[in-house]
Amino acid sequence: MFHGNHGSLRGERYRLKHFKDAEMGVFLLAYRGYSGNAGTPTEVGLYADARAALDWLEQNGVASTSTALYGISLCTGVATKMAAEREFAAVVLESPYTSTVDVAAWRFPIVPVGWLMEDRFESLARIGAITEPLLVMHGDRDSVIPQQLGRRLFDAANLPKEGFWPNGLGHNDIFDNGGFDTALEFIRRTMNVPVDTQAPASEKGTDLFNADDRGLR
Repeated sequence: MFHGNHGSLRGERYRLKHFKDAEMGVFLLAYRGYSGNAGTPTEVGLYADARAALDWLEQNGVASTSTALYGISLCTGVATKMAAEREFAAVVLESPYTSTVDVAAWRFPIVPVGWLMEDRFESLARIGAITEPLLVMHGDRDSVIPQQLGRRLFDAANLPKEGFWPNGLGHNDIFDNGGFDTALEFIRRTMNVPVDTQAPASEKGTDLFNADDRGLR
């Protein structure tokens, strides 16, 4: 799981509990500059951190082909990049975009952001390299990343792909309003998880971590 720009180990712990209670293993990455880690986050640095985490899983017996990537907001770009480089079982993108330049241009239409931005996260240019089953989830009231960018990315993606486009939901409330159930069902189905091992989803709120959030921006 690749959390978003305002995420952290502490902030995402309730997502982990949902998947844990559904009897699925979850690896949540904390990047450089986040959750007390040293360093400054950059596009290149986030990719390097993601590769290191995936390499660690492989070295500890968790093959990428038995792993589903779950990217959130900013780091849907990280998930897209990793899925373009390696083979996985499935990919879930929650509130994604075509590129961060497109997001900035939507928010600041009179600013020449294309000339100013170094960290561009060009997901649209990479989505065609992804052949795994893909789920895109994006609410129509998202004021951070407009749904139109998520739909453009979805339209450019290969089959098999599925979309969850809830009405009335914004940037941060998809998971709690159908997103978790949609993602869980998608992952189980595409990864052929036997029905008799499925456990009910948990209620939000249990503290799994005592992480330091000094790196949260």
